[in-house]
Formats: sequence, C-alpha cells, structure tokens
Amino acid sequence: MIHSVFQKQLIFELSGVHDANATEQLLNFSKAIADALGSQLTPAAPKNWTEAFWQLREFATPIIKKRKAVIFFDEFPWLSSHKSGFLSAFEYFWNQWASQ
Repeated sequence: MIHSVFQKQLIFELSGVHDANATEQLLNFSKAIADALGSQLTPAAPKNWTEAFWQLREFATPIIKKRKAVIFFDEFPWLSSHKSGFLSAFEYFWNQWASQ
C-alpha cells in the first residue's frame, strides 16, 4: 500500500528483519542507502544507528529541499532489538531533523 500511494515521493525504505542483530540490520541499512542512491556499490555499514541516521540525513537533505519525500521504515520493532541503540538514535533523528 505504501508503494502504491507514495510511489513518487518514496526516497528511502528499510525493512527490519526478525531476530537479526544490530550488525545485520545496519548492513541492510547500508544496502538500502545504496539502492536509494542507485548505486551497485554498497557503502560500508555504519558503526551504529546514530551514524546511520546521519547518513540518511545527508542523503535526504538535498532531495527534500526540492520536493516532499517519504522515508519508510517497515517492521520498526525488529529494527529496535535489545541494546541496538535504534530507538534513541531514531528519537534524536526525528526530533532534530525529520519532524522539521
């Protein structure tokens, strides 16, 4: 449904993987960034979620200066595994940048 409604605005999407650890989720994040950039080369996985959200911010900022955009996280609870740091990093990302 997200794809059909927001197809033209969707610039980044990431799906959490059930029972994957933070390292695996961050690797998937780097692959999602590569897809969003249209690159066949996957950048190095971020060391933590704070770094990942800074990468996302750097990627999205030039786009949202020109048009509205959608960033979609699917399976959000799976991204936030125990001690992953996802929720605190997302909270900062949201409050300091994305909600603006």
